[in-house]
Amino acid sequence: AVGAVLRWVTTPWLALSATPTAVHVRQPSATVVGSVEGTTGLVDLPMDATLSHDFKAPWSPGVALALGVSLPVGDTATGFGAGKMGYSTSVGLGFSPAERLWVHLGAGKSLTDVAMQSAFSSGSGWGDASAGVSLTERFSVSGGCSTDFGGVDATACLHRFIACAG
Repeated sequence: AVGAVLRWVTTPWLALSATPTAVHVRQPSATVVGSVEGTTGLVDLPMDATLSHDFKAPWSPGVALALGVSLPVGDTATGFGAGKMGYSTSVGLGFSPAERLWVHLGAGKSLTDVAMQSAFSSGSGWGDASAGVSLTERFSVSGGCSTDFGGVDATACLHRFIACAG
């Protein structure tokens, strides 16, 4: 899977984002023994609006609430799409124990029977933790991990990810 997070911070307290993701899956052929079939396509498009507030206190704590929608652009025949819109919510807590260093903890849940499923989550419920350091005013390096929890769809695999970004 290859995806990108496109984020527009409209004001200090509101950000809008979208995460377009393309997936390539290889699996044994159902018709020809010993061969492999590949499928490529876009998954449903998750988008969200995040409201956040920072507090003037030691370690600069902040809280965030996100409301998400998943646009059904993925192909349902390949399993890359749900065929209908889904909604989710998530909350997060962040803090900065030192200048230029930040830590974030978050959790989210689908609000509809359509799980906000992507290449990176089964969508039922999820949690994440990440940390980063700002190297310059415009460049930072971060890393984190996320996992599914709660009632995970038995037909989907449990997702756990470790990521690094620059």
